Amino acid sequence: MAEPDAQDLRDRLLESARAQLASAETALEAARTHGAWADEGLRLTRQHADNLEALRDALERRISELDGQCAHLTRVISERDQSIAALREAEARKRAMESSVSWRMTAPLRSLRRIFSR
Repeated sequence: MAEPDAQDLRDRLLESARAQLASAETALEAARTHGAWADEGLRLTRQHADNLEALRDALERRISELDGQCAHLTRVISERDQSIAALREAEARKRAMESSVSWRMTAPLRSLRRIFSR
């Protein structure tokens, strides 16, 4: 009777070892699948990082272009402001001259000149 009990014990141990092996193989396959997903996630993350770097570079170039345009427009506005100031100054001098006594006194002479110069 000792013989069948030993055989039975060996069979149970063998079956237990096979079950443990199957469980380990399942866990290994799950780990490989998880590793593959992790690798794919890492690949996608790196690709996204590369895309973000390219976008950052493009945005930096655009910012540089816009800075140049702003500088140009600032110069144009400054030149326009100077022109406006010069025109206002000229208009003020003209008004001052036209409101002077001598201008008003010589108005008839200017009228005669216009009449005779036609």
